[in-house]
Amino acid sequence: YKNVSITIINSEEDLEKLVIRKPDLVFSYIRYFYFNNRNLWLSDYLEMYDISYIVSSRKTLLKTDNKNRAKKIMQKSNIKTTDFFITTPGKHPNELSIPIKFPLFIKPLSGHGNSIGIDANSVVYDFEKFKAKVLDIKIKQDSDSLVETYLPGKEYSVGIFEDSADGSLRAMPIEIVVKKNVNGHSILDFDVKKNDEEKIIAVTNVKIFNELSKLAKDSFTALGGKSLGRIDFKMNELGILHFIEANLMPGLQGGYFYSS
Repeated sequence: YKNVSITIINSEEDLEKLVIRKPDLVFSYIRYFYFNNRNLWLSDYLEMYDISYIVSSRKTLLKTDNKNRAKKIMQKSNIKTTDFFITTPGKHPNELSIPIKFPLFIKPLSGHGNSIGIDANSVVYDFEKFKAKVLDIKIKQDSDSLVETYLPGKEYSVGIFEDSADGSLRAMPIEIVVKKNVNGHSILDFDVKKNDEEKIIAVTNVKIFNELSKLAKDSFTALGGKSLGRIDFKMNELGILHFIEANLMPGLQGGYFYSS
């Protein structure tokens, strides 16, 4: 690949050398560098010098990192997502203050697609378990909690690639199969991802394949995604697909723990 060069970035001066070369395209899975006591986002830096790059912009990545914002964007775009609310210890002091019905699924508000904070205790059926999980997320992740209606159906993930020539999107849906945990729930949690225990199977039902493809493309567009991404969906008890979350900087190798 004589037209491809690798640049090692250890300082802001290395970035300056990169832009002097004026590459046609930068492929990097680094969100930002910490130089001179500040976060320097690579996408922002390259945009200043009108240099093209793979993956979405800082603004778009921050939308998807905050699951609350991403779900609100889906609602405005008429893409189904679960009922949800944000909480922190003490904010909802009793069962009557909870705005949606049990069972609930609880996860950290922010994250990059690796399911940190999601485990067998994430599905709760009563207020005591609700309080315990919200407190656990605050203590261990220092995060508020996103609380959703629990979806018991099949889980899917859709890879998206954008054609830079014409902007068209290609969708590649898969079904994710996870064995039941100690509580009888099939959850793609942190340990399952870390140990690569999930199974990936083809979506052979044409109707579901086409529906997943359209929903993923619409979600990617609504979020302002660029180049590539992964959109996750899950079915409710009636088999209706719901947007779960998006990762617009997904890993491109096997497993979930190769991404930056």
